[in-house]
Order: sequence, then structure tokens, then C-alpha cells
Amino acid sequence: MGFDLYGLNPLIKEGSVKPKRPNFEKKVSEKERDQYFEQIEKFESENVGVYFRNNVWWWRPLCDFILSEILQDADKDTIDGWTSNSGFEVDEETAIHIANELQRLVDNGTVDRHQYEHDLKAKVADEQNKKLQKKVDDLEKRVEKETGKSNLAPAQYPEKFKKEWEFLWDAKDWSSSYPFSKQNVMEFIAFAKQSGGFRIC
Repeated sequence: MGFDLYGLNPLIKEGSVKPKRPNFEKKVSEKERDQYFEQIEKFESENVGVYFRNNVWWWRPLCDFILSEILQDADKDTIDGWTSNSGFEVDEETAIHIANELQRLVDNGTVDRHQYEHDLKAKVADEQNKKLQKKVDDLEKRVEKETGKSNLAPAQYPEKFKKEWEFLWDAKDWSSSYPFSKQNVMEFIAFAKQSGGFRIC
């Protein structure tokens, strides 16, 4: 799952032409398909306001940062729009405001500090999760020894082991799974500035 952001009225460089999408409902050769995707990738790299994508792991920290640092007074509909694939639209004025504010936070060191703190938290989470994984591995061995079966899904564990697995799963710290980077912020700034407003899908 990911978040796809589409510019509503993106700035297009002179001479840059969006390739025509083949009709994928009909049979399209592998060559035609590959050629189209190469061309669309080139078009989007030349025109950064057309499209921005993050998978859910990258989007959540970026989105949280924007909501907490720039859109802290946002209403529930706006928060829901930024955190779902509902097609929420951000107008051009707001998109440029967000881009400018993010740039200010880059320039004054806030983004660097946030990345440092985020990475530190992720490192602590990794250490904790390694210890938990050893307990999970031990649990799997005990389940196999008692049942005589290997590679059982936790849902198939005997009840006493299932509860132990659920306890370990609940203790996992997911902080290390959600990365935050200055580079991702900078790419979003470029997109927002040139998007003409955007839709979050």
C-alpha cells in the first residue's frame, strides 16, 4: 500500500510531452509496455509537480511531520484526508505554503534535528525488537517440539503459546519501520511547489 499524490495543475517544461497510455485492456507487447513506463518515468522526472509517491512506511512520518509542524490547526476532515487514500485535494495556495514552510524548516535545521531524533528512536526500537525476536525464535522452537510441526502460523499455535506470541507481538516497537529523511522532504517540497495543488490517493 502506498500514497500517490497527483498534481492538479502541474508545471510542465516546454517541449515535454506526456506519453500516451496504451490500452492495457487489450493485448500490449512487453516492448510497448516497457517503452511506455520508461517514457512516463522520464516525463515525471522532468516535471516533478506531476506525481509524488511514498509507500505507507515513508508517508506516515512525512505526513505526521507536516501535520504537526505546519498544519497543526487542521480540522478532522483535513487530517483524515492526509492520512487516507480518499482523493483529498490540497489547493495550490496551500501546497505552496506547505512547500515554503518545509523549506524554512530545512533551512533552520529543524528537519535535520527531526531526522536525528527519529533515527535515534529507530535504533532503540531495533535493539528492543532484536531481543523480542530471540524470544519469538525460542517460542517457535518450543511450539515445534510440542506439536512436532514446523513453520506453523501463530493462529495455529496451541492456546498457551498463542497468548505468549500475542504478548510478544504487542510489545514490538514499530518505530524502526517508518523512516524519515531530509531527502524525502526535499523531494516533496519540489513536488508541492510545482504541482498546482495536489490530490492524495
